[in-house]
Amino acid sequence: MNLPAALQAGSLLQFAYSVYNNHQPNYDGMAHDGFNVIQTIYANDLATDISPNIDPLRDVVSIGFVARSAAAPGEYMIVIRGTEGILEWLQDLKFLPEPFSAVPGAGLTEDGFTDMYNSFRVAPDPNSARLAPSLAGLLGGAVSKLTICGHSLGSALATFLALDVAVNTP
Repeated sequence: MNLPAALQAGSLLQFAYSVYNNHQPNYDGMAHDGFNVIQTIYANDLATDISPNIDPLRDVVSIGFVARSAAAPGEYMIVIRGTEGILEWLQDLKFLPEPFSAVPGAGLTEDGFTDMYNSFRVAPDPNSARLAPSLAGLLGGAVSKLTICGHSLGSALATFLALDVAVNTP
């Protein structure tokens, strides 16, 4: 990644934090630094094995977004913010290994991050479509560049998403 691309990714990550911290429910229709948001990414930031049932009005939050470049229509960025708040920090502390089920044979991953990744959705409804299988439809057929970035917790989730996308999408 070159310096201008890294700075742009950092700018989009800062935007992801600012929207979330301003208590806006999603990123839909927003634009920042040459990119237009086409999809908010939702997650259950308190996903647990003990209590998998969630209240979409309380437990589902916007964790990032998918954006299209205004200058290069085939260029996309997926941006995932990091941990915000004490409850998300407690989720991050879950450290027991579990299989990464999105990619069989991929090995073991930390269960707090994995549970949150498995909750990624394209709508706040926990029964809505998962993010990775929805990407082909969201991005269309002409993808020239896809950058997936995250900060802190978001970097772990971005790594999971990159592997899932590389193995399971066209």
